Amino acid sequence: MKKFILFLAFIFSVSLFANYESDLLNRMKPVEKKADSMLSSSTSTVEMVEAIVYEADEWDTELNKVYKLLMSNLSKDGQNSLRNVQRRWIKERDRKIALENSGGTMDLINKNSVFLEETKKRTLELAKSYDKLKTGK
Repeated sequence: MKKFILFLAFIFSVSLFANYESDLLNRMKPVEKKADSMLSSSTSTVEMVEAIVYEADEWDTELNKVYKLLMSNLSKDGQNSLRNVQRRWIKERDRKIALENSGGTMDLINKNSVFLEETKKRTLELAKSYDKLKTGK
C-alpha cells in the first residue's frame, strides 16, 4: 500500500510539472486581458506604450522564472548550453528591436511590441523545454 501511495504521489508530481506551459498560459490570461483593456482605452501613444510595457514586463518576469527552473534542473554542460543559447537569443531580440525604425511616436510602440512578442515566444519555448525535461520526452 505504501508503494502504491508513493507511486501515485510521483505520478501526480510529474503531471504537475508536465503542464508548466499550459499553467503559464493560464497565469498570463489576466495579464493579457488587462493589457488589451489598457490598449483599447488608451488615448495617447504614452498610454499605448504603458500597456505594452506592462504586458512585456510580466512576460519577462515569467521568462526569468522558467529560465531559473531550467537552470536548476540541468547538468553543468546543460546550464552552459542554455546560458549560451539565451545570450544569443538576447542579441537577436535586441537586433530585431533595433531594426524597428518607423520614426516618430510609432517607433516606441513598435520597439516595445517587438520586445513583447519576442519575450513571449522565448518564454513559451523555455516552458516547453522545461515540460520536456520533466517528462523525459
